[in-house]
Amino acid sequence: LVLSFPPTAAGSISLIMWSASFQTVFLQAAPMSFFARLTGRTPVAFVLCLLFRALVTCQQLAVTNVTEAAWLFHTMALVTTAAGCLLFARFGLVLAMLFGGCATLHVFFDGGQ
Repeated sequence: LVLSFPPTAAGSISLIMWSASFQTVFLQAAPMSFFARLTGRTPVAFVLCLLFRALVTCQQLAVTNVTEAAWLFHTMALVTTAAGCLLFARFGLVLAMLFGGCATLHVFFDGGQ
């Protein structure tokens, strides 16, 4: 959970920048583009992108041995991926990246840690 809630302000800013850039590109934009070109249909690409994100989340949870509230991690990942993919498909990468950064603002509200 240290990666989800960094203890320092610099760590929080780093996490926001990471989410806005690499996570958006590698977990939303690139799979959405790849599957859209592969299938030729945006709705099919959207579903395949969500399945890809679900697979990545399953592997992340398995590696970190998270068993409690795994459904919450899956729900959060799928909802943010769905919104990011829709923003990417409709408005482009910049808005999807802004959404990815804003979706990580929870690091500033970590319960006083």
